[in-house]
Amino acid sequence: MNFLKGLINKQTSAASSTNFIAPLLANNPAVQILKSDLEQTPPTALYHPTFISPKDSQTIWNELKNLQKHEPFLANPQLKRSIFNVHSESQVEKCADLYFPTLFAYIQTLKPFFYKRKRPCPSVMSLSSLENSDYPNIVPNTIQINHYQDIEKSGCPLHIDSRGLGPTIGMLSFGNDATMSFMIDPPSNFTIEQVQECPDEFRVLLPNGSLVILADDIRYKYVHGIRNEIQKKNHPDHAERFSVVFWYQD
Repeated sequence: MNFLKGLINKQTSAASSTNFIAPLLANNPAVQILKSDLEQTPPTALYHPTFISPKDSQTIWNELKNLQKHEPFLANPQLKRSIFNVHSESQVEKCADLYFPTLFAYIQTLKPFFYKRKRPCPSVMSLSSLENSDYPNIVPNTIQINHYQDIEKSGCPLHIDSRGLGPTIGMLSFGNDATMSFMIDPPSNFTIEQVQECPDEFRVLLPNGSLVILADDIRYKYVHGIRNEIQKKNHPDHAERFSVVFWYQD
């Protein structure tokens, strides 16, 4: 763990703290507002298009490819992706030491945004306020790594998160660009199949090395996902993609 601790300090210094992570603002060129009367995106979403430096993005890409060689990824034919899950602090640290120290060092710098549900705070709290609060924070203890090999047929169906995954979830994207879709207020009586047919209200571009953090309302009330039909291959050298999703689970 000594090497990992040193790397954490290095990445924290390189990132100059998490204060540069910004809300999903309508005037951000990476955010496409599709609903005419939508004036702002929810305050419980933060975004940075280049959170991971290009050099470290390539290092992490190599770490994830090496992980694939040595550990089984569970194939999901329906979703056209394969998945590797790591649960508990001890397993996360073990895998980080063996396979992805650079990736985990970045994830640890995001500690200010993660907390246990039982903390005494409002059920909906802006992430900027959360970072500056005095509440104790925690390092995510669960990591899910998704490998998408056929970008134009791969995605994540529109969904609402389970509260069992904790109040905050983060996602890093590597390789081919992707686009995340959001629907802020789908009809309450719609089935999930009907929701899939509804138009997006806003979209967020996820380029190589980008970060999205979602918390509270935008996870539990607002539908989000990655639609197959709008994904395009745009990196000949990285037509595939990894997404790294992480959260704290009791």
